[in-house]
Amino acid sequence: FSYKIAKDSGVPIEPLAAGITKKGDTPGYHSTAWTRPDTGIRDLAGTKGKKVCFVDPASTSGNLVPSAGLLAVGIDPTKDLTQVFAGAHDASMISTSTGQCDAGFSQDSMMPSLIEKGQLKEAQLVQIWTSEVIPGSPLAMNTSTLDASTQETLKAVFQDKANVEYMTANGICSDGSCTMPGDATWGYAAVTDSTYDPIRKVCDATKASACNPT
Repeated sequence: FSYKIAKDSGVPIEPLAAGITKKGDTPGYHSTAWTRPDTGIRDLAGTKGKKVCFVDPASTSGNLVPSAGLLAVGIDPTKDLTQVFAGAHDASMISTSTGQCDAGFSQDSMMPSLIEKGQLKEAQLVQIWTSEVIPGSPLAMNTSTLDASTQETLKAVFQDKANVEYMTANGICSDGSCTMPGDATWGYAAVTDSTYDPIRKVCDATKASACNPT
């Protein structure tokens, strides 16, 4: 979403690549919705009139994609329920588990992470919705400050070499010792500007003010 905002507002950037967890994956993740087993909420339609935790107005999986999902089932997220912006994905889940919200949204990796850390137990929350694939967050380069040769070099590095397989084969690190940042646990895959058209469609559907910052 931050890439979409920058690009569409005229910032001279182009995406390089996005992280993937295993070779051949398509960069992406999902937004998910959760509730406690005792709320009686079984799907997005059941959140009408309820207090629902979102993450942040500018969060892709924590607000924009959930808002589009709610609109698709006839619920206006600004009028038909009480929005609570928890400020973070983990806070949305924990607030839902403690009853501060009747349901909550987060990216799909958050619930397993909280269970692994011992902050939530699996039975505390049930999943009631998952979105379509959201394009993975890209690394982007400023095309106004980098010459054409450097741009091509960066593309080659991130798309062909910045991965566990290449680095192991070329002695940059030994087998099993390679570590990559964030979601790029295997490495990176190529993306283009059109990869992020689904985010533009979500903005068109929600008319969210965060989509057009001033």
